[in-house]
Amino acid sequence: MARIHRLGEVDSTMDEAHRLAEGGAEDGTVVVADRQRVGRGRLGRGWVAEEGGLWLSVIRRDPGEGALDPLSPRLGLALATALEEAIPGLANLRLKWPNDLLVGGRKVAGVLVETRWHGNRCSWLVAGIGVNLTNPIPAALQEQATALGAITAVPAPEDLVEPVATKLRAALDRVDPLDAAELLAWSVRDALQGQPLEAPIPGVAEGITPAGSLRVRRRDGRIVEVRTGEVAASG
Repeated sequence: MARIHRLGEVDSTMDEAHRLAEGGAEDGTVVVADRQRVGRGRLGRGWVAEEGGLWLSVIRRDPGEGALDPLSPRLGLALATALEEAIPGLANLRLKWPNDLLVGGRKVAGVLVETRWHGNRCSWLVAGIGVNLTNPIPAALQEQATALGAITAVPAPEDLVEPVATKLRAALDRVDPLDAAELLAWSVRDALQGQPLEAPIPGVAEGITPAGSLRVRRRDGRIVEVRTGEVAASG
């Protein structure tokens, strides 16, 4: 089993994982911290990552070319499954493409994937997750985010490291498109299904593809597949 690095306070578990990968850390190495000074999410956004949350990153060396596109939704499914299995009072976590986990429309967890390339080859990637457990949520974010500890009794972050890391490693081992079971599991949790969107393009959300792209039905009825972008609801 690859090593788990348990740290106190760091700037970012993602940065620490990249540093370890650069130094030759083996595939599956995990970095987990009590607190991040400079946690981050997609598109360079900050993530307030105080004590009481689960802040964890996993190294995947030499991922196959087919692994990258479906990775964010695959990891989201893996994280949702791990949390529901480990927290008895938790059920029906919702997934918002491409990388958010929601309860009652508010974000409780997120997934971030960063790659490092040498020429045309991805040498490694780091998959990072952040889960709000009992950590404080800033007042300015409480309409958009919440903590699982406000909903049900939750384990200590350290008790979730092994089960979550195991599910994430298994997801990272996959190099195929999302299969029928994964697509069904996503559809059951899909927070965007049937929702009118302003962005990434105007239309109605119609699930995801095996490659992990968002399907949007435009006003003319045409389905467009969107690989990346920021989701914004219409109206």
